[in-house]
Amino acid sequence: MRLDKLFHFLICFTLIGIFLLSFPVIALADSTTVVLSFLSPGPNPQDLAWDGEYLWCIDDSTDSLYKLNPSDGAIISAFPTPGPEPRGLTWDGSYLWCSDDDSIKIYKIDPTDGSIISSITAPHIILRGGFHSPISGLAWDGQYLWSSYFAGYSTKIVKVDPKDGSILGGDFIYGVPIGLASDGTYIWYTDDRGGRGLGVIFKYRIHNNDLWWVSNFEIPLYFPTGLAWDGAYLWIADRGTKRIYKVVIK
Repeated sequence: MRLDKLFHFLICFTLIGIFLLSFPVIALADSTTVVLSFLSPGPNPQDLAWDGEYLWCIDDSTDSLYKLNPSDGAIISAFPTPGPEPRGLTWDGSYLWCSDDDSIKIYKIDPTDGSIISSITAPHIILRGGFHSPISGLAWDGQYLWSSYFAGYSTKIVKVDPKDGSILGGDFIYGVPIGLASDGTYIWYTDDRGGRGLGVIFKYRIHNNDLWWVSNFEIPLYFPTGLAWDGAYLWIADRGTKRIYKVVIK
């Protein structure tokens, strides 16, 4: 992380602290059971993506994009991330999409060699002091991207047209979204609650261009950062334990 990000970080930390005061009551409508875990490929894992066969992970310390064997976490291939502050990651059926908080862009990436195919501007707002709201997770609903940023009470998940980056919808949401995942019907996102307690997963239903809250539940991790859905299980990256977990939702 670059030194000129320090003030940016302090603003974000303050916003998170303020926003935690409005944190909703935990609804244990769902629970998780870990069925598999392995070490993350780097010390600071961010978001995850599932391509139908392999798991992908971006790391903020190594600035790398990793293709992993989902059975044991073995690294199959690795490429440099498009920017020095990788945050969100998702798979659209053919290509990877990776957001970067430094350039404030979302990059479309060729999974065979890590090359950049195109890029769009990541949704964000400008905060006091001229800094942008930190961007975080990415999800793909089968047709559109969903990108999150946090800015206190203005924290939002935004529906984005992947062709030109135009904003199609979105909603203000609870907590601080970090990693995002979607099955086309729902969006899940992780929130580490600033490390002040167990992490939380929020679940929202996609309703046209809006999001409707469904539930939120604690998970036995303090710093969950990444999230992916493989059709049957959720995958969670945690920077505290430096591990990736495969979990079943009950």
